[in-house]
Amino acid sequence: MKKFVVIDHSLCNLQGHHYECSVAVAEAAQRNGYQPIIIANQALQESLIAGDIKIIPAFQVDWFNNPVNVKNVESVAPDLSKQTQSWQKRWRYQLYLWQQDHQELRIFLEKVEGSTQRLKEWFKADLRSLRSIPLTNTAWGLLKILWGVVRLVAKIPLKIVGKIVNKSSQSEENFVVETKNFTQTLEEILPTLELTTADQVLIHTFGIEQLEELFYFLNNHNRDNLPTYHLLFRRDTEDPLVINAAGMGLKKCLENFCQTQLWPSKIRFYTDTKDLVRKHNQLSPAIFTQVPIPFRQEKLQLENFDKGVDNKTFIHIVYLGDARSEKGYQHLPALVADLWADYLKPGLAKFTIQSNYNVAGGEEVILEAKLKLCQYPRSAVELIDHALEPDAYYRLLASADMVVLPYNPMNYQRTSGVLTEALAAGKPVVVPQGSWLAEQVDNTRAGIYPNPQDLPKSVRYVLENLASLTEKAKDFSRHWQSMQSPNYFLECLLRPLEISPVETVEIQSQNLAIASILVMMALDKLSERDNLNKIRYFCRCGYEVYGIFYRRLGQADPSEWDYLSDDLQHLGLKQYWILQDYYPHDDFYDSFAKNSTNLSPYQREQYLQDHYARKSTLITDWVQSAGLIIPLELQNKLGENIDLVYADSFFCQHYLPKLGLDLTRTILEVDRFHSYDDALGSIPLLP
Repeated sequence: MKKFVVIDHSLCNLQGHHYECSVAVAEAAQRNGYQPIIIANQALQESLIAGDIKIIPAFQVDWFNNPVNVKNVESVAPDLSKQTQSWQKRWRYQLYLWQQDHQELRIFLEKVEGSTQRLKEWFKADLRSLRSIPLTNTAWGLLKILWGVVRLVAKIPLKIVGKIVNKSSQSEENFVVETKNFTQTLEEILPTLELTTADQVLIHTFGIEQLEELFYFLNNHNRDNLPTYHLLFRRDTEDPLVINAAGMGLKKCLENFCQTQLWPSKIRFYTDTKDLVRKHNQLSPAIFTQVPIPFRQEKLQLENFDKGVDNKTFIHIVYLGDARSEKGYQHLPALVADLWADYLKPGLAKFTIQSNYNVAGGEEVILEAKLKLCQYPRSAVELIDHALEPDAYYRLLASADMVVLPYNPMNYQRTSGVLTEALAAGKPVVVPQGSWLAEQVDNTRAGIYPNPQDLPKSVRYVLENLASLTEKAKDFSRHWQSMQSPNYFLECLLRPLEISPVETVEIQSQNLAIASILVMMALDKLSERDNLNKIRYFCRCGYEVYGIFYRRLGQADPSEWDYLSDDLQHLGLKQYWILQDYYPHDDFYDSFAKNSTNLSPYQREQYLQDHYARKSTLITDWVQSAGLIIPLELQNKLGENIDLVYADSFFCQHYLPKLGLDLTRTILEVDRFHSYDDALGSIPLLP
């Protein structure tokens, strides 16, 4: 019987979508006449090894090449209900819950707190009055000296005991068995399976270092006996984990697979979006194929999932997946606070939030957000602190009226398993503009927001139009299910690869200097995927790309765009600067308007009138944009190094002379609104 092997060395628990993807593909292979085998991490929980699919726990590392053991796995998704807390913390939290339910108790405790504070101040005043007694300060100083000596003497034996304990623990660590890497485990397990050329092997999650290991592993084996390997690439070619990978790197790996003719004879390459197919195809002669995102869709059809769903008296808002920053968990407290008075507190809606960590202990920003969410009563905001069993996960999804996915669009140019399942279940969703998620929906089935501060507004849009959005989402789900089924995934893998002959043209190399480009763009425009792609295009063409990103006057607090500016380094820029400050005084702008040779007397007068009335027009925006402060170290620094300037707005003409770039070739983008405004403003009004 032909075998279909799924290699998933990160599969050790229910964290992420590893388990669901591996089992879904294995079951599809079984339906197509293959014997399915899953090779997982050795830390795989025994409770997950079930059914008639053969699962072999073998790998000692995950796709990061990090060693994995049972302790690591348990710490990834802690069950906070089992953790012991001090009685003081439990009492304070219970007291907080009572105050939420009983207003009289809250008022009484506030009065007690105020009285206690006054009593404390009175006591401090009495202590201060004691200082007027003779020798009081001397006696107090002697007591402090004696107390310090006692503490110092007590610390000495404690330090000695600590050093002894550390030495004993270090000696134990020296006897730790060496961890086997990715290909060492393959060398050990694959021969026992007796694979042939008729068998198939799928690896759907791996790091670039492991891709290099796999190349050497396959290249050193007899190809006559090798099965066909299918590799699924999930991350963007500009992802930091790809760019900064050790070893030969992605591009060189793919070229080596082609040069040694392992591709296409014994290995095939796949990814799951059109954009990633295009990007990967540019790296080497190897051809990538797009595949769907498989999961067990039959789980959505189980009858017991619908029990009690129709009897709900509230709208159920759900956040699914890990609690981590790239998934926007830190934005949930602000969302809950916005919905509290109108929806959550009156019981019109309930928010269920999956809150298990993807790393031991959780990220600092996530811990802070989770602490804020814990302050709300469980009846309104329920936190789930552990990874869910498959049935429990799909039951929660089935009960949802809407699914919130506040992901970082910079990270999620790749696919999302949660979105795939939510769309298949016919649920309206809320997603960020500029991400892969937003490309899969429209405003008839989802709320799409441009920036994190607009997340509550988008959720309210879905709440207010829930009936119509749900109807459209259910209609779309039938088409989506057919495109994302495990059977179709398997069909894409087993389909013969069509390779068109390509004529090779030799191009004589020329010693040309590398052109340098300066991109000038507003910070808020980085949330739009098209603008990010422009920057990526310049970088992929081999140019030296610099960036100046500025805050437009009147825009929201730039701290709300931190997640964008933090990721600028991942775009491939050689260097970039972020400018946020403007001249604060109106005198600067008035003087600029009066002395500008680009404004007619009529326009100068019009500016003064509009500015006095706080009216935003093309002229006022143009004048006020001149107030952007450019640091002295940046002025006249780029003039000789830049061959081309790409500016996102004609407002940037203020900045070019200050940078010494007024004579440099410039591509100037004009906003559609400004072009219309200027055209309409030049038409005389008819009586």
